[in-house]
Amino acid sequence: MPQAASPAALTVGTGLPSAAEPTSLDGTKARLVSATRVIHHRAWRNLTVQIHEEPAHVEPTMVAAVSETQISLQLSGALHLRFDKDGHRFSYQNAPGSVCLIAAHGPDYEVAWHNQATDPARSLQIYLDNELLAQTAAVSAGLDAARVELGPGSNLDDPFLRQLGYTLLAEMDTPEARSELYADTAAQMLAVHLVRRHGIIKGQDQDSRGAALPAQVLRRLGDHVREHLKESIGLDELAAVAGLSLYHFCRMFRRTTGKTPNEFVIGTRLTRAAYLLRHTRWTVEHVASEVGYRSARHFTLLFRRQMGCPPAEYARRRLG
Repeated sequence: MPQAASPAALTVGTGLPSAAEPTSLDGTKARLVSATRVIHHRAWRNLTVQIHEEPAHVEPTMVAAVSETQISLQLSGALHLRFDKDGHRFSYQNAPGSVCLIAAHGPDYEVAWHNQATDPARSLQIYLDNELLAQTAAVSAGLDAARVELGPGSNLDDPFLRQLGYTLLAEMDTPEARSELYADTAAQMLAVHLVRRHGIIKGQDQDSRGAALPAQVLRRLGDHVREHLKESIGLDELAAVAGLSLYHFCRMFRRTTGKTPNEFVIGTRLTRAAYLLRHTRWTVEHVASEVGYRSARHFTLLFRRQMGCPPAEYARRRLG
Protein backbone atom coordinates (compact mmCIF):
# COMPACT_ATOMS: atom_id res chain seq x y z
CA MET A 1 0.00 0.00 0.00
CA PRO A 2 1.24 3.58 -0.54
CA GLN A 3 3.19 5.16 2.27
CA ALA A 4 3.12 8.79 3.42
CA ALA A 5 5.62 10.83 1.48
CA SER A 6 8.22 12.13 3.91
CA PRO A 7 9.08 11.45 7.55
CA ALA A 8 8.64 14.16 10.14
CA ALA A 9 11.33 14.85 12.70
CA LEU A 10 11.11 13.25 16.12
CA THR A 11 11.47 16.24 18.41
CA VAL A 12 11.37 16.85 22.11
CA GLY A 13 8.21 18.59 23.24
CA THR A 14 6.09 19.29 26.26
CA GLY A 15 3.58 16.56 25.52
CA LEU A 16 0.80 19.15 25.34
CA PRO A 17 -1.18 20.40 22.35
CA SER A 18 0.25 23.56 20.80
CA ALA A 19 -1.56 26.85 21.24
CA ALA A 20 -2.70 26.71 17.61
CA GLU A 21 -4.56 23.46 18.15
CA PRO A 22 -8.15 23.75 19.38
CA THR A 23 -8.44 21.46 22.38
CA SER A 24 -11.87 20.25 23.47
CA LEU A 25 -12.89 19.82 27.08
CA ASP A 26 -12.12 16.12 26.80
CA GLY A 27 -8.51 16.88 25.81
CA THR A 28 -8.65 16.28 22.04
CA LYS A 29 -5.05 16.24 20.81
CA ALA A 30 -5.38 16.89 17.09
CA ARG A 31 -7.19 19.45 15.01
CA LEU A 32 -10.14 17.29 14.01
CA VAL A 33 -12.07 17.28 10.78
CA SER A 34 -15.42 19.02 11.25
CA ALA A 35 -18.09 16.67 12.65
CA THR A 36 -15.55 14.22 14.07
CA ARG A 37 -16.55 13.37 17.64
CA VAL A 38 -14.40 12.17 20.53
CA ILE A 39 -16.67 9.62 22.19
CA HIS A 40 -14.20 8.27 24.75
CA HIS A 41 -11.01 9.73 26.21
CA ARG A 42 -8.37 8.46 28.63
CA ALA A 43 -5.11 10.19 29.56
CA TRP A 44 -2.17 8.69 31.43
CA ARG A 45 1.26 10.14 32.18
CA ASN A 46 2.90 9.51 28.78
CA LEU A 47 -0.01 8.19 26.78
CA THR A 48 -3.40 9.51 25.69
CA VAL A 49 -6.02 7.29 24.04
CA GLN A 50 -9.21 8.47 22.34
CA ILE A 51 -12.03 6.89 20.36
CA HIS A 52 -13.09 9.04 17.41
CA GLU A 53 -16.33 8.69 15.48
CA GLU A 54 -15.84 10.06 11.99
CA PRO A 55 -18.47 11.47 9.62
CA ALA A 56 -19.45 9.08 6.84
CA HIS A 57 -18.31 11.43 4.10
CA VAL A 58 -15.73 14.23 4.07
CA GLU A 59 -14.89 16.51 1.15
CA PRO A 60 -11.20 17.49 0.72
CA THR A 61 -10.22 19.21 3.98
CA MET A 62 -6.89 20.57 5.23
CA VAL A 63 -5.74 18.98 8.50
CA ALA A 64 -3.00 20.40 10.72
CA ALA A 65 -0.14 18.21 11.93
CA VAL A 66 -0.40 16.57 15.33
CA SER A 67 1.85 17.78 18.14
CA GLU A 68 2.60 14.24 19.37
CA THR A 69 3.28 10.98 17.56
CA GLN A 70 -0.08 9.42 16.73
CA ILE A 71 -1.05 5.81 16.00
CA SER A 72 -4.48 5.27 14.51
CA LEU A 73 -6.28 1.91 14.64
CA GLN A 74 -9.51 1.55 12.65
CA LEU A 75 -12.16 -0.09 14.83
CA SER A 76 -15.21 -0.12 12.56
CA GLY A 77 -16.36 1.14 9.20
CA ALA A 78 -14.53 0.82 5.87
CA LEU A 79 -13.09 4.14 4.77
CA HIS A 80 -11.83 4.90 1.30
CA LEU A 81 -9.34 7.70 1.99
CA ARG A 82 -7.47 10.08 -0.27
CA PHE A 83 -4.49 12.13 0.88
CA ASP A 84 -2.66 15.04 -0.72
CA LYS A 85 0.63 15.57 1.10
CA ASP A 86 3.85 17.28 0.03
CA GLY A 87 2.58 17.39 -3.55
CA HIS A 88 1.86 13.64 -3.60
CA ARG A 89 -1.60 12.10 -3.82
CA PHE A 90 -2.38 8.57 -2.67
CA SER A 91 -5.43 6.61 -1.57
CA TYR A 92 -6.16 3.41 0.30
CA GLN A 93 -8.84 1.40 2.04
CA ASN A 94 -8.99 1.64 5.82
CA ALA A 95 -10.71 -1.54 7.08
CA PRO A 96 -11.08 -2.58 10.75
CA GLY A 97 -7.61 -3.46 12.04
CA SER A 98 -5.81 -1.02 9.72
CA VAL A 99 -2.95 0.85 11.43
CA CYS A 100 -1.62 4.29 10.52
CA LEU A 101 1.42 6.06 12.01
CA ILE A 102 1.55 9.86 11.92
CA ALA A 103 4.78 11.49 13.11
CA ALA A 104 4.65 14.62 15.24
CA HIS A 105 5.13 18.05 13.68
CA GLY A 106 4.81 16.86 10.10
CA PRO A 107 3.44 19.04 7.29
CA ASP A 108 -0.26 19.85 7.02
CA TYR A 109 -2.11 17.67 4.55
CA GLU A 110 -5.43 17.43 2.71
CA VAL A 111 -7.70 14.47 3.30
CA ALA A 112 -11.03 13.23 2.00
CA TRP A 113 -12.89 9.99 2.66
CA HIS A 114 -16.09 8.03 2.26
CA ASN A 115 -17.33 5.28 4.56
CA GLN A 116 -18.28 2.32 2.35
CA ALA A 117 -19.75 0.30 5.23
CA THR A 118 -23.05 0.61 7.09
CA ASP A 119 -21.24 0.56 10.46
CA PRO A 120 -20.13 3.94 11.84
CA ALA A 121 -16.49 4.81 11.17
CA ARG A 122 -14.72 4.66 14.51
CA SER A 123 -11.00 4.68 15.25
CA LEU A 124 -8.71 4.44 18.24
CA GLN A 125 -6.16 7.26 18.39
CA ILE A 126 -3.03 6.79 20.53
CA TYR A 127 -0.83 9.81 21.29
CA LEU A 128 2.67 9.22 22.71
CA ASP A 129 4.59 11.86 24.64
CA ASN A 130 7.46 13.33 22.61
CA GLU A 131 9.79 13.55 25.60
CA LEU A 132 9.48 9.83 26.28
CA LEU A 133 10.14 9.07 22.62
CA ALA A 134 13.27 11.23 22.60
CA GLN A 135 14.57 9.67 25.83
CA THR A 136 13.96 6.22 24.39
CA ALA A 137 15.97 7.08 21.29
CA ALA A 138 18.89 8.08 23.55
CA VAL A 139 18.72 5.28 26.10
CA SER A 140 17.41 2.27 24.21
CA ALA A 141 19.08 2.82 20.86
CA GLY A 142 21.95 5.15 21.81
CA LEU A 143 20.74 7.75 19.32
CA ASP A 144 20.43 11.51 19.41
CA ALA A 145 16.73 12.35 19.10
CA ALA A 146 17.63 15.21 16.73
CA ARG A 147 19.05 12.61 14.31
CA VAL A 148 16.02 10.31 14.42
CA GLU A 149 12.87 10.52 12.35
CA LEU A 150 9.79 8.35 12.35
CA GLY A 151 8.72 7.12 8.95
CA PRO A 152 4.92 7.56 8.92
CA GLY A 153 2.77 5.27 6.85
CA SER A 154 -0.73 3.98 6.17
CA ASN A 155 -2.00 0.40 6.42
CA LEU A 156 1.19 -0.62 8.20
CA ASP A 157 1.96 -4.31 8.50
CA ASP A 158 2.68 -4.05 12.20
CA PRO A 159 0.97 -6.67 14.39
CA PHE A 160 2.51 -5.18 17.55
CA LEU A 161 0.86 -1.78 17.05
CA ARG A 162 -2.44 -3.44 16.19
CA GLN A 163 -2.44 -5.67 19.27
CA LEU A 164 -1.30 -2.84 21.55
CA GLY A 165 -4.16 -0.70 20.26
CA TYR A 166 -6.77 -3.34 21.06
CA THR A 167 -5.20 -3.91 24.49
CA LEU A 168 -5.31 -0.19 25.32
CA LEU A 169 -8.91 -0.07 24.10
CA ALA A 170 -9.80 -2.69 26.71
CA GLU A 171 -7.80 -0.78 29.34
CA MET A 172 -9.65 2.51 28.87
CA ASP A 173 -12.34 1.61 31.42
CA THR A 174 -9.97 0.18 34.03
CA PRO A 175 -9.80 2.27 37.24
CA GLU A 176 -6.78 4.59 37.30
CA ALA A 177 -5.19 3.01 40.36
CA ARG A 178 -4.95 -0.31 38.52
CA SER A 179 -4.06 1.03 35.08
CA GLU A 180 -1.32 3.64 35.66
CA LEU A 181 1.54 1.15 35.87
CA TYR A 182 0.16 -0.77 32.91
CA ALA A 183 -0.08 2.41 30.83
CA ASP A 184 3.48 3.41 31.77
CA THR A 185 4.74 0.01 30.65
CA ALA A 186 2.74 0.19 27.42
CA ALA A 187 4.12 3.66 26.68
CA GLN A 188 7.71 2.44 27.19
CA MET A 189 7.14 -0.60 24.97
CA LEU A 190 5.52 1.56 22.31
CA ALA A 191 8.38 4.09 22.33
CA VAL A 192 11.03 1.36 22.00
CA HIS A 193 9.10 -0.32 19.20
CA LEU A 194 8.65 2.92 17.24
CA VAL A 195 12.34 3.83 17.49
CA ARG A 196 13.55 0.35 16.51
CA ARG A 197 10.95 -0.53 13.88
CA HIS A 198 10.03 2.83 12.37
CA GLY A 199 13.00 5.06 13.22
CA ILE A 200 15.13 6.51 10.42
CA ILE A 201 18.67 7.76 11.13
CA LYS A 202 19.45 11.09 9.48
CA GLY A 203 22.94 11.34 7.98
CA GLN A 204 26.14 10.04 9.51
CA ASP A 205 27.18 10.31 13.13
CA GLN A 206 29.92 12.90 12.88
CA ASP A 207 31.67 11.92 16.09
CA SER A 208 31.15 8.16 15.97
CA ARG A 209 34.89 7.45 15.98
CA GLY A 210 37.60 8.25 18.43
CA ALA A 211 35.71 9.66 21.42
CA ALA A 212 35.83 7.43 24.50
CA LEU A 213 35.39 7.83 28.23
CA PRO A 214 38.69 8.56 30.02
CA ALA A 215 39.98 5.91 32.44
CA GLN A 216 39.45 8.20 35.43
CA VAL A 217 35.79 8.65 34.52
CA LEU A 218 35.33 4.87 34.30
CA ARG A 219 36.95 4.47 37.72
CA ARG A 220 34.69 7.17 39.15
CA LEU A 221 31.64 5.44 37.72
CA GLY A 222 32.75 2.06 39.10
CA ASP A 223 33.35 3.54 42.55
CA HIS A 224 29.94 5.22 42.51
CA VAL A 225 28.10 2.04 41.56
CA ARG A 226 29.92 -0.05 44.21
CA GLU A 227 29.15 2.55 46.89
CA HIS A 228 25.43 2.56 46.05
CA LEU A 229 24.75 -1.10 45.28
CA LYS A 230 21.86 -1.30 47.75
CA GLU A 231 20.16 1.69 46.13
CA SER A 232 18.36 2.28 42.84
CA ILE A 233 20.90 3.66 40.35
CA GLY A 234 19.48 5.72 37.49
CA LEU A 235 20.98 6.57 34.13
CA ASP A 236 20.63 10.29 34.85
CA GLU A 237 22.65 9.77 38.01
CA LEU A 238 25.47 7.97 36.17
CA ALA A 239 25.52 10.58 33.42
CA ALA A 240 25.90 13.29 36.07
CA VAL A 241 28.83 11.39 37.65
CA ALA A 242 30.48 11.24 34.22
CA GLY A 243 29.72 14.92 33.60
CA LEU A 244 27.89 14.22 30.33
CA SER A 245 24.42 14.53 28.87
CA LEU A 246 22.35 11.37 29.02
CA TYR A 247 22.63 10.81 25.27
CA HIS A 248 26.41 11.28 25.09
CA PHE A 249 26.97 9.22 28.23
CA CYS A 250 25.02 6.19 26.93
CA ARG A 251 26.71 6.32 23.55
CA MET A 252 30.27 6.86 24.83
CA PHE A 253 29.93 4.29 27.61
CA ARG A 254 28.93 1.56 25.20
CA ARG A 255 31.63 2.55 22.73
CA THR A 256 34.26 2.45 25.49
CA THR A 257 33.22 -0.68 27.38
CA GLY A 258 31.17 -2.68 24.89
CA LYS A 259 28.34 -2.74 27.44
CA THR A 260 25.30 -0.65 28.17
CA PRO A 261 25.29 1.17 31.52
CA ASN A 262 22.56 -1.20 32.69
CA GLU A 263 24.68 -4.25 31.84
CA PHE A 264 27.60 -2.69 33.72
CA VAL A 265 25.52 -2.06 36.86
CA ILE A 266 24.11 -5.60 36.83
CA GLY A 267 27.59 -7.07 36.34
CA THR A 268 28.94 -5.04 39.25
CA ARG A 269 26.09 -6.16 41.51
CA LEU A 270 26.59 -9.83 40.63
CA THR A 271 30.37 -9.67 41.05
CA ARG A 272 29.87 -8.30 44.55
CA ALA A 273 27.21 -10.95 45.22
CA ALA A 274 29.63 -13.70 44.18
CA TYR A 275 32.23 -12.35 46.61
CA LEU A 276 29.71 -12.30 49.47
CA LEU A 277 28.54 -15.83 48.70
CA ARG A 278 32.13 -17.06 48.82
CA HIS A 279 33.29 -15.18 51.93
CA THR A 280 30.22 -15.01 54.18
CA ARG A 281 27.55 -17.38 55.39
CA TRP A 282 24.73 -15.04 54.53
CA THR A 283 21.56 -16.43 52.99
CA VAL A 284 20.80 -15.88 49.33
CA GLU A 285 18.03 -13.49 50.34
CA HIS A 286 20.45 -11.42 52.46
CA VAL A 287 23.05 -11.26 49.68
CA ALA A 288 20.38 -10.25 47.16
CA SER A 289 19.31 -7.40 49.44
CA GLU A 290 22.92 -6.28 49.97
CA VAL A 291 23.46 -5.82 46.24
CA GLY A 292 20.18 -4.06 45.54
CA TYR A 293 17.66 -6.79 44.68
CA ARG A 294 14.39 -6.90 46.58
CA SER A 295 13.38 -10.13 44.89
CA ALA A 296 15.59 -13.14 45.63
CA ARG A 297 13.96 -14.92 42.70
CA HIS A 298 14.94 -12.19 40.25
CA PHE A 299 18.43 -12.10 41.72
CA THR A 300 18.73 -15.88 41.31
CA LEU A 301 17.71 -15.73 37.65
CA LEU A 302 20.29 -13.03 36.88
CA PHE A 303 23.02 -14.75 38.90
CA ARG A 304 22.45 -18.08 37.22
CA ARG A 305 22.51 -16.49 33.79
CA GLN A 306 25.85 -14.80 34.42
CA MET A 307 27.62 -17.32 36.67
CA GLY A 308 26.26 -20.54 35.22
CA CYS A 309 24.71 -21.86 38.43
CA PRO A 310 22.23 -20.71 41.10
CA PRO A 311 23.64 -18.63 43.99
CA ALA A 312 22.87 -21.38 46.53
CA GLU A 313 24.98 -23.86 44.57
CA TYR A 314 27.70 -21.25 44.11
CA ALA A 315 27.78 -20.69 47.89
CA ARG A 316 28.11 -24.43 48.60
CA ARG A 317 31.30 -24.55 46.59
CA ARG A 318 33.07 -22.54 49.28
CA LEU A 319 32.86 -25.61 51.47
CA GLY A 320 34.45 -27.90 48.87
